[in-house]
Amino acid sequence: MTSHKQHTASMKKVAAILMIAIGSAKDLSLTWKDCGDASTKTKITSFSPSSITLGQKTTVTGKGDLSEEVTGATFDLTMSGALGQLLHCSGDASVSKTCNLPLGTGSLTFEAMKFPIAAGSVPVNVDIDLSAALPSGLTKTKTITKATAKNGDELFCIEIDSAAADSDEAEGGNLNLDWSDCGDSSYHAKVKSLSPSVLPLGKKTTITGSGNVDEQVTGGTFTITAQYGITEHYSGDVCSEKVIKLPLGIGTITWEGLKCPVAKGAVSVGVDVQLSSLIPAKLAKGTIEIKATGPQKENLICLDIKTSAASNATGSDPEDLPSKTEQVMV
Repeated sequence: MTSHKQHTASMKKVAAILMIAIGSAKDLSLTWKDCGDASTKTKITSFSPSSITLGQKTTVTGKGDLSEEVTGATFDLTMSGALGQLLHCSGDASVSKTCNLPLGTGSLTFEAMKFPIAAGSVPVNVDIDLSAALPSGLTKTKTITKATAKNGDELFCIEIDSAAADSDEAEGGNLNLDWSDCGDSSYHAKVKSLSPSVLPLGKKTTITGSGNVDEQVTGGTFTITAQYGITEHYSGDVCSEKVIKLPLGIGTITWEGLKCPVAKGAVSVGVDVQLSSLIPAKLAKGTIEIKATGPQKENLICLDIKTSAASNATGSDPEDLPSKTEQVMV
């Protein structure tokens, strides 16, 4: 089998390899503004608090003046940041709803409003609970909360912008890669090695594995299951190149495909992985499972990769880490 890129597995591992700065911001400063127009029924006039502490649940409150009674409404809440849209949820404004951020980084909860609401002063409450491990690269966000009355009138719109109160945090880092062959006696390929053992964030790296296959491979399908707070599945043709874009713009993994047919014997597969340096290693602990089946659905390979933050105790410089490794044999 010719050397090539093995793809999605790398992708999640890659995501894990995002060990951006292990240092974390302690506090976030908050600024706000009313984002409604002349037709919006409520004008937000105040907001508190002006900062929150990571790792602690905080209720932020916007207050405004409602021009008329409202008997019911729906809400819409979005959060976006350097990696794109981080969260979007909506629902009945009379019911509290918690919306989770990706990779276990936290949650936002829209607090229920009690209807009917009379004209006059009205509070809007949102609970923010962000991980203490959140890196500065992910702390700059924009959150917009809107509500629409039953009759279609815009009820309110408030924008909340966050930024690290202390931005002196390093970015970049490395991820450790631990692996195992998860196939049983029914699998035709046995993985014997994987390299490199460390992935630097922010750089393109070729991850390769080596092994032996006991029959010719003429085609098939691969599937990749990645678990990093959330579980995602990817699949494709083992003989074709496929570029996989990881969620939230955190990076890409390129599976270049095998040069089919692949003869019986030693074989290697490579995957190019490039992960954003804006992902903290503390959030990169996860598992990537890669499987492949042949044209007749026969089991070809099973590879399990676990990622975790690498220690810098060795003093290794990411520049010294190989950007290419020997190819992984399926």
